Amino acid sequence: MQELFKSITGSKESLIFSEPIIQDNFLSTGFQALHSAILEKETTLSKTELFYFFISELLANLVEIPSVSITDKYKIKLNEIKKFLEINCSQTIVLEALSDLSGLNKYTLIRTFTKQFGLTPYQYVQTMRIKTAKELLAKGSNLSETGLSVGFSDQSHFTRVFKMLIGVTPKQYQAIFK
Repeated sequence: MQELFKSITGSKESLIFSEPIIQDNFLSTGFQALHSAILEKETTLSKTELFYFFISELLANLVEIPSVSITDKYKIKLNEIKKFLEINCSQTIVLEALSDLSGLNKYTLIRTFTKQFGLTPYQYVQTMRIKTAKELLAKGSNLSETGLSVGFSDQSHFTRVFKMLIGVTPKQYQAIFK
């Protein structure tokens, strides 16, 4: 926890909670999102991002978190990560690998990537997967094979994400092209 606290705040001091219970609806929503991701067996990248967002929001109630400006150095690293995600979006991607590739700590990577591109790395991967799936479906590819080939572990997760991003199920989308 101390290492996480340092990576988010930049401080080596110990964290002391002044109150045992924090009343904060936004924090509660973040905790519920993290809990749901764990229960629904979301990807490790998704759970890790939600964990970092939750902890950073929790810490924001207690200490000042320094803002991160996106320098040219960060922009180069972030573009490398973006290109890596585009090429490898159908693979299992973990935040540690992205952190190692960029040389940024996990928290800084998530914050700066989100600030630069408007999506978290996980959301970007999901967007790339759905973009590829749309192309395959338009060509008449098999629904279940499409979901697996773009990186979804099961059909229900593929359908849920597809419908959330596109507004229709993969089958409904494919029917448009028949």
